Amino acid sequence: MKEITRISLASLPYNSEVAAKKELEKYLQAVETALDADNEAMKEIEARIAELLADHGVTGEKVISLADVEMVKLQLGSPKDFADQSATAGVEEAANPEITERRLLRDTHDQVIGGVCAGLAAYLRVDAAWIRLGSVLLAIVTSGAMIPIYLIMWLVLPPARTAAERLQMKGAPVTLEAIQKESTLLAGRQERNTTVLTVFRIMTGIGALLVGAAACVGLAVVLYAANASPESLHFSNREWFYFWWLAAAGVLFVVFCSIVARALFVNRYTKLFWASLCVIAVLGISAFSAGALGFRALRNHDIYGKQWVSSSIDSTSLAATKRLEIQTDIPLTLKYTVDSTRTSAQIHYSKHGIETRPTVRFVQSGETLTVSLKGKTSACTSRDEPCSQYVALELFGPALEAIASSHGNDVTYRATAQQSLAVTAQRNSSMTVESDGSIENVTAHIAKSATADFLRASIPKLALTIEGERSAALVANVTSLNLTIPTACGVSDETQARVDIAHAESITVNGVPYQNDTKYPCAEIHFSPKDLR
Repeated sequence: MKEITRISLASLPYNSEVAAKKELEKYLQAVETALDADNEAMKEIEARIAELLADHGVTGEKVISLADVEMVKLQLGSPKDFADQSATAGVEEAANPEITERRLLRDTHDQVIGGVCAGLAAYLRVDAAWIRLGSVLLAIVTSGAMIPIYLIMWLVLPPARTAAERLQMKGAPVTLEAIQKESTLLAGRQERNTTVLTVFRIMTGIGALLVGAAACVGLAVVLYAANASPESLHFSNREWFYFWWLAAAGVLFVVFCSIVARALFVNRYTKLFWASLCVIAVLGISAFSAGALGFRALRNHDIYGKQWVSSSIDSTSLAATKRLEIQTDIPLTLKYTVDSTRTSAQIHYSKHGIETRPTVRFVQSGETLTVSLKGKTSACTSRDEPCSQYVALELFGPALEAIASSHGNDVTYRATAQQSLAVTAQRNSSMTVESDGSIENVTAHIAKSATADFLRASIPKLALTIEGERSAALVANVTSLNLTIPTACGVSDETQARVDIAHAESITVNGVPYQNDTKYPCAEIHFSPKDLR
């Protein structure tokens, strides 16, 4: 029968024989004296003794015996081996070093996020910077597939908390001297890094707090405006549904910033913290995606989907038309396709963008046909799509001699081949001319912020008159370009017209051959085939 007492090693309680306790105390005192070890080093040595006892089966209520203490002394070495730093120092330890296999652990003392890369670097005996660089490159190459792998390793790999575990991570012998040196090294490293890391941590925490506060204020303003004046947003019930998804994403973002700021201020990053961040991030991204994609899908549905209404119009008057003029109350998208075999007219409009069914009239005067369109738009002032997308007119008929448009209309004239054509675009209109063959002679007048596009037409001779602020023309596949531009205009750059030329064999400007070094005060002429093709 032996007397039992309670002892503590590395803050862990143990049952011990009294004789074993005395022998262990004597051993630890000798170690402290021989190594001149500080408190931190002695804590690390006690932690290593606790690990050796656990490996030897001394856990729970089991009792530490004299044999267990002798096993510890054999593993760690005798203190007298470190008392003398002469040539005889370390002989016994060198003869019986504890050769350990390397263990893959997380290096929490050299961590950037979780210590996984630092642990791998210690295990593979390479610089941690290479492992981190490789991880970032793999994350990019695999489109983020490495991120969940990193998180799994973070959860699975245990951290190297003690000096002995850090030695095992490196595959170094776990001896008293090695533990003492590792403890001293860690203490010095932590002291050097503490000040810089603390300042960086606090500044980052303040930044996260400010971002969260700004997001909170912005979210509160939006929600207040939506609640105070919901009719000003012109939202349907489905749009309100997606709006609240976006609001939920904003709330989650504020919570995300708050959790990050708190963790940085208290300097605690537990697995629960990282798990919470991941959950909030996934929920926030999902809510934002649902809201944004929902709005986009709803918009496309309203403008291009089932809300479109189409109807045919009497096209008899097109057969005798040589000249087409477009006069509308609301902007219109018109496409005229030359077809000598038939005449056809169809109108398409979106019920989302037009409050009442638009009225189209064809007024024939000799060989001139005037297209008039009357209606009222409901969304041109609150939507980002052009109003002309809400009403479209599609015409098929004979080749025209002239076509003119104004008031923001978007007109496309598509021909096969014909002798001549005159086009006019004014007041923010857009005129596009396309052809499968050649249109031998084209006369164009572009004014008052209108634009013309001749890129997809083959035109041997083009006489282009362009004037007015922000008017523009795109020219390609032209043999002879006769350009007429104003000689007097305002001083602002916005008043200048612009002509982009992809290809023209000969160019005259106001009747004079074009010269590269000639300055034109009222127009910019650019040769930019890469931009146009």
